[in-house]
Amino acid sequence: MNPPVPAIICAENIAALHALHSRPSQRHAVPAQPSSNPVTNDQSRSTDYSLPFEKERSLAGTLAFLAYASEDNNYIPAVCVEENPNATHLKVLLAVNRGTENDGRDILEILKQRFEEIFSVLAQIHDGTHHVEKDVFRAIVSMCSQRILHRLSLERNYRTKGRNSIKETLQTVDNCLKHIKLEGQKHLLATSNSFIQRAREVIGLVDSWAGHQMNPELEDLVDGINRLRGVGNLDALFNEIDDRDMHRDSRRSLLNMINKVARYREAARILYRMAKKFPLVRKMRVELVRLPAKAFERVPGRSAYTPKLDTNISLISGLKKSEKNFAYICQLMDSNETDANNRFAECARRALREGKIHAEIQLLYHCKLYITHARLPRVVCSSKDACWLCNEFILMYKKIHIPKGHGKLYPGWRLPSLPEPEFDNIAGRFNRRLMEFLKGSVKKLFERGERTIYKDPIESTLLTYIWSASTLPATAPDEAGEADKSARAAILPPKEGVTQKSGGINGQASEEVLAEPEAAITEKSSPKGDETNDVPPPQQHSPAPSPEASSPSQDDISQAKTKYKRIEQGQASPLHKAGRLEVQVEYADSPTPDTRSRRRGGLSYTIKKLGPRHVERLRNREDVDIIDASSLDDKSEMDHRTDMDGFFYLASGDTVLRIFLEPIAT
Repeated sequence: MNPPVPAIICAENIAALHALHSRPSQRHAVPAQPSSNPVTNDQSRSTDYSLPFEKERSLAGTLAFLAYASEDNNYIPAVCVEENPNATHLKVLLAVNRGTENDGRDILEILKQRFEEIFSVLAQIHDGTHHVEKDVFRAIVSMCSQRILHRLSLERNYRTKGRNSIKETLQTVDNCLKHIKLEGQKHLLATSNSFIQRAREVIGLVDSWAGHQMNPELEDLVDGINRLRGVGNLDALFNEIDDRDMHRDSRRSLLNMINKVARYREAARILYRMAKKFPLVRKMRVELVRLPAKAFERVPGRSAYTPKLDTNISLISGLKKSEKNFAYICQLMDSNETDANNRFAECARRALREGKIHAEIQLLYHCKLYITHARLPRVVCSSKDACWLCNEFILMYKKIHIPKGHGKLYPGWRLPSLPEPEFDNIAGRFNRRLMEFLKGSVKKLFERGERTIYKDPIESTLLTYIWSASTLPATAPDEAGEADKSARAAILPPKEGVTQKSGGINGQASEEVLAEPEAAITEKSSPKGDETNDVPPPQQHSPAPSPEASSPSQDDISQAKTKYKRIEQGQASPLHKAGRLEVQVEYADSPTPDTRSRRRGGLSYTIKKLGPRHVERLRNREDVDIIDASSLDDKSEMDHRTDMDGFFYLASGDTVLRIFLEPIAT
């Protein structure tokens, strides 16, 4: 068999990038910083889909998180969701990193079996089965118990890994917090007191689990950590601890541990609510991705094959002659020509000999090979952020969204060996993309006078979420004071548990406030649009609660600076343009006026376009419904919940609006 030339070119390009962005002792390179990928209109397409794009993204991310059920970095899983052409069921496409056709087969079969146990519980929702969410949680803990124990450093022989258990770390924090003076910071003082109480509960639950080491005790422990996560801004609280008492890395590790373990409980809530709302989610089936055997064929070993880094660099178009001076390049890399060529050659040969096809790439090739209908999966998620090469390949592919990339390059990465013209063309396009990045890397080497190597990233960041209002503690007083808090309570609409309906979008108050006038929002497609400006506040309106006070992880969104506009019953606002959206708020007359509706003094509202950083954090929250505007028409309705601060969100591609509606009491 003649060696597939694209595979060799790809291996050499990767080896060259590795040489330019790593030190000799490093097994991986870090050519880019972690990044979040915007959602494009091509990716968020809605025609013929039953699930809104944001729900598909949330579902794929949740399932990918659960798929990493054991601590084995050799078989990192990835997931995407395919809607059946007749909308009769959802296929959960599942893959793991593979070096050969049979790699990871046993792991995939176990994951399939465990997922099917969870899906069988979700299927019971239409039967009116009670306590389904608890049953889903029980199945999740059963599936992921090994991984949960590893995260908590409670697995056997955890001490050999030099890590403290959750119990030992919480005891350290408890001792530190006792000696911190927080009298002048009432909010943090309340958080500290609540944390100490909940932490001691968790310590007791650890002891209970240690005495039995059974799943029911582990479920209680995860529930306890979930409650611990909700006591307030733990990041701000931990920052009050002196590094001499507890190193910042240990504090960061504890926060990471709490967040990740709490997400197992949150995952049960996400799956239950989504299945309750979308019947298709009750009909999920796992399909294991199996590419043809030829996809895993390797380039035959050749003793005469000795690639050279200087040759690779000389082939880069767009470089000046001086920028191809290999001797000077090696000098800038603090290396000599022989060593640089030898390391490059070994890296390229090893990739051809041992390289793995990452799970995300298998999923994309599976879609190209086997999905012929229009409902192509729109999102692919791994249990970790995508590596730099997977991220670049999927960005090139364009049709499928991947949330994040961690920026790390693994030299053992490879593409499937499918020599058909269509796949040769894809490989060729990717090689040209890598060559362009190589050109930029060489130029940057000359500009900086040294290799560009970024700090080792955290690879798993898909866990961020905020607690729902139903689980928020009542211990932390509002920083604005009790009087302001009472005034707000008189005018704020119900939050968690209150559903606002949006259709085209037409919104109506929930059943809990049937007599309230309805608020309507109209969405239109617009080719252009300026970022929405804040509008003047009504004179007598009290400001809405600040996310800094009630949801600290949104501390970059300053609600205190937000301005409001008011309309009366029967009025509509002007059209507010933002990106591809035009939004209008209408405060309609109540169809059945009563005393309560007559007491209303108008409607205060805000419409704010979120910046890229805000959008990134929002999309990582699992408690938020983001309405996909492109899936609505002028007659459609969509139920959604406000978040813990009373906001809801409207998206079109990478444009996301945050909207707040608030009847004003008179």
